[in-house]
Amino acid sequence: MSITMEHPEYFLVTVSPGDRITGFVCAYNPGEGIERHCGVHDMRGLTDEMLESLLKALEETADKIHKVFYLKLHVPWEY
Repeated sequence: MSITMEHPEYFLVTVSPGDRITGFVCAYNPGEGIERHCGVHDMRGLTDEMLESLLKALEETADKIHKVFYLKLHVPWEY
């Protein structure tokens, strides 16, 4: 929860037509200088298309706002 509070721009959800959350991606932005990156540490309930769309949005946010150098993915075993 603390990561979501520190980096709310990196917590993205997908919403169904009935306004229900169907999946999410949660990331953080550690490091300084060349070590600065965006790390995805949790994702749930996403189809391949939804995941691709959310990762593109994360990449754009990380690049434009925080000028990160790379995106690091920690994929859960059960995903």
